[in-house]
Amino acid sequence: MPDSGSNPIGKKLCNRRRFFDKALGFNQGLFSSVLLYLCPTMKFKLVLLAAAVLTFAASCKEEEPVPPTKTELLTAGPWIGSALTANPGIDPFGTGTPITDLWNSVLISACSKDDFTVYKTDGTYVIDDGATKCDPADPQTTTGTWQFATNETQMILDSSSTPYNIMKLDASTLEYQLFEPFLQTTLTVTYIRK
Repeated sequence: MPDSGSNPIGKKLCNRRRFFDKALGFNQGLFSSVLLYLCPTMKFKLVLLAAAVLTFAASCKEEEPVPPTKTELLTAGPWIGSALTANPGIDPFGTGTPITDLWNSVLISACSKDDFTVYKTDGTYVIDDGATKCDPADPQTTTGTWQFATNETQMILDSSSTPYNIMKLDASTLEYQLFEPFLQTTLTVTYIRK
């Protein structure tokens, strides 16, 4: 027999609930809801049920989204150049003043700064000369192949023997470095999502 506590009205109602449940064969409805409120044993069972439901609901958190792969990041859209630096700087004109910021120097013409590259999931890429071509006779696009190497920390273009070391690859930036043996410098190339 459930304990109704020290409340005599609650004890009588709990006894009546048991009677109605047995006699009429129901255990829900307004009368039963009122009895649940007044009967301490039923309140305890209800609290346990609520705790179980809340525990279950808390364990059903939404799964964290899976981060995109490097291939998905690289092939998600076109990339346009934004920076080109040399370390150590180069002195192509013999002035005694090495240039480190090649992108903003006379070495990179304005007509090259609107070129963009699209990497495709099939391992090919397309370089588009953009709206301003440096030589009108040049084709608008050129194509090649790309692949990741060394656990996706390097990229190889057109089966080159010189790998590009990926410094950063996320949804908005692609940055890689390569050693240029002729200039004896390390070039850092930065692209942003177009």
